[in-house]
Amino acid sequence: MKTTSGRAGTVAPWRAQAAYLYVLDLDAPALAWEYLRRNAAYRSDWVAKGRGGDGAPWGLRCCRGS
Repeated sequence: MKTTSGRAGTVAPWRAQAAYLYVLDLDAPALAWEYLRRNAAYRSDWVAKGRGGDGAPWGLRCCRGS
């Protein structure tokens, strides 16, 4: 795992708490999405099936374009 060094010592990047404070304000669906989008199997499935793929196996009820 890659780490960064600072005055307080060595800290893993995923331990940077300030980077995750936004999750405190997320509702349940948004929080679920934050975890799902980090799931390696979900990302692999999304790439294999393309953007138009069926999200139902992952519990997704709808997909909206950006």
